[in-house]
Amino acid sequence: MSTAFTSLVAELAAALAAAPALAGGRIGINRLRPIPAGQSTAIVLRLERSNGSEFVLGTLRWNTTILVECYARAVAGSDPAAAVDDLLQSTWQRLAAFRADLLGADVCIDPMIKWDYDDSETPVVCAAIQLTASQSTSTSSLQAQL
Repeated sequence: MSTAFTSLVAELAAALAAAPALAGGRIGINRLRPIPAGQSTAIVLRLERSNGSEFVLGTLRWNTTILVECYARAVAGSDPAAAVDDLLQSTWQRLAAFRADLLGADVCIDPMIKWDYDDSETPVVCAAIQLTASQSTSTSSLQAQL
């Protein structure tokens, strides 16, 4: 049995992998090495934190922060942000269309994108979209309540 948190992230990953799969289907969850050598793009979903509070007697309401990191390799000497631009746009559109209500959750895209650059021989850029998910569990279980 999966917790509400890992189930939701798996569903988000599946939405990004649906045809046509983004990043060539290179979509990982909580990966430590997000973009292996030889790959030009990748997406990684990361669980950041979950805060719970009692919502109704016997039910916890959880707010979970999820990062959706879009990675791209740039050609040396070019603008790294331009390398990730199309992937970022496509990812945002998929996340905006995601139907979390079918999972008993509410997912909001926070209006913030965090940019990170790695200046190596082949520069890598990461544009991270932050999501906030709200979902309920019972106080005795971490499985989602629908």
